[in-house]
Amino acid sequence: MKFNIWYLAIFFICALNQNILGQVDNNLSEEDSLLVLRKVYMYDFENNIFEDIDEMYLEKIWISKNIKAKDYFEKAIRLTTAPIHERMILASYFYHDKKLEPVRKVLETCRNANDTTTVYNIMNSYRIKFSDFEISQKQLDKYCKKCKYN
Repeated sequence: MKFNIWYLAIFFICALNQNILGQVDNNLSEEDSLLVLRKVYMYDFENNIFEDIDEMYLEKIWISKNIKAKDYFEKAIRLTTAPIHERMILASYFYHDKKLEPVRKVLETCRNANDTTTVYNIMNSYRIKFSDFEISQKQLDKYCKKCKYN
């Protein structure tokens, strides 16, 4: 009986750890999560908060180390505990390289109207076409009145 309780406790701890690090259903290891928190997101480990990302730094990485950047950015997009607006900014790099899937992944993680509004505003700012993702004018108007449909 004690042996089964230990297995149950270990399983619970692992499941909790995966949920906290945003690794559920995205096949992102704890090592990968920590890597993108350090290399891409300006995560403050001491205070456990996400700082604003440094877009100039990200642009520099994308241009100078494109293969490594794609790997980092793709993993960072899958880290669902990261702020959704920051994940959409990263997805915009792929979009402008004619890859739509990273943007779709972020869109799929919108959990409420606030997330959707935030993501639509980022898409508008980064010139991501709503029509490429079958987002209608009516839906866009519902969540982002100032966004321009394209």
